[in-house]
Amino acid sequence: GIGESFLRELDEIKYFAVIAIVYRGQCSGSVQADRHGRPNMKFKVPDFEARNVFRGMKIAADGFLDVGARYVAAGTMPGVPSKMRNKADTSTLLSTKLGAKHMAMTGNHAFGSCRMSAASNEGPVDRDGKVRGVEGVYICDTSIFPSPTAVNPQATCMAMADVLTRRMIARA
Repeated sequence: GIGESFLRELDEIKYFAVIAIVYRGQCSGSVQADRHGRPNMKFKVPDFEARNVFRGMKIAADGFLDVGARYVAAGTMPGVPSKMRNKADTSTLLSTKLGAKHMAMTGNHAFGSCRMSAASNEGPVDRDGKVRGVEGVYICDTSIFPSPTAVNPQATCMAMADVLTRRMIARA
């Protein structure tokens, strides 16, 4: 790991910067109950998407080096120097040997678990936010979005909730 070496370099923390590579994913996943009734989540990131992220990491690392960073650390990955100091080093991020299993990821704004759809066979929530087959239950959050947005969903979520609650009030 990087713990011991990080501790030795802790005096350099004032020079550290963190960057996130944000992109609109085409990932897939599901949540189902296991045989004990507990949630079992599966999430698949295709390797072609990982290559997009690695390309973004290379661009970001090159940018840091271009403005004077002495090195860029991108975690522990096979064939990638722990401290990338030049563009030859950052080029290792483009290796075809790297895939989704080598990425440290966080998932934000995951959508679609209660997809809204006019067609009942395409989503459990109708176009008014009503859960099909359950009286009086409505969903007005990002779980009804059919797919991830390319940007932060805050404004879209607030607008959708506003529209759906106005529809509920109009029907009451």
